[in-house]
Amino acid sequence: MKTLAAYISDQGLTQAEFAKKAEMTQGNVSKLCGNSPKISKEVALDIERLTGGDVPIEVWPQFNFIASLRHDLKRGDAGAIRQGQLSESGTP
Repeated sequence: MKTLAAYISDQGLTQAEFAKKAEMTQGNVSKLCGNSPKISKEVALDIERLTGGDVPIEVWPQFNFIASLRHDLKRGDAGAIRQGQLSESGTP
């Protein structure tokens, strides 16, 4: 799991080049590479798809509860998720 800044660096891209691929401004990419960016669910999912999952939605602070949901799904605990037994923090 990488941050957007790490992904851009690892790919040898500039923020402007990534912005063009993501169809957003370089200024917005710069903000997203900052410490605690606010990002919509739609943009976070677009970035996850664009990066092939290297920058997953849960890398963003407001969506990091999704990591525990994915973990529960992988271990077969989907019943707890369907029954609403997990809060957004991913804890019962």
